Amino acid sequence: MPEHEKFESRKASISEIIQVYWRAMRPQRLAFWVSVAAYVVATVLPLIAPLYYKAFFDVVSSGMPRPAAVPELVHFILIILVLHAAGWLAFRIGFYVLNDFEANVMARLRQNAYEYLLHHSYGF
Repeated sequence: MPEHEKFESRKASISEIIQVYWRAMRPQRLAFWVSVAAYVVATVLPLIAPLYYKAFFDVVSSGMPRPAAVPELVHFILIILVLHAAGWLAFRIGFYVLNDFEANVMARLRQNAYEYLLHHSYGF
């Protein structure tokens, strides 16, 4: 192979790759953190609901008179409903924000790669 055709490539490090991704994500930092927070909330809320299930069944098995237990049981059911609904809503919000975030970051990365290619290829 002639000397002028030899091309020595350098491997990119993990930190360089993360920096490129972070630069592409930076304009949408808020969307990234909203998505992370929404998924954390959507994961944590269903973990709290079993505590209310336990309290519900504790009241049921306590032998409390039915008229006295009904308002407390309805209260637990409503809390469980709100927890599951809030978890579902947080998941949907996180999913919506993540879809927009991913599409914009991928477009930005593709545009940067294309600009880099054009910068190095004068005959392109």
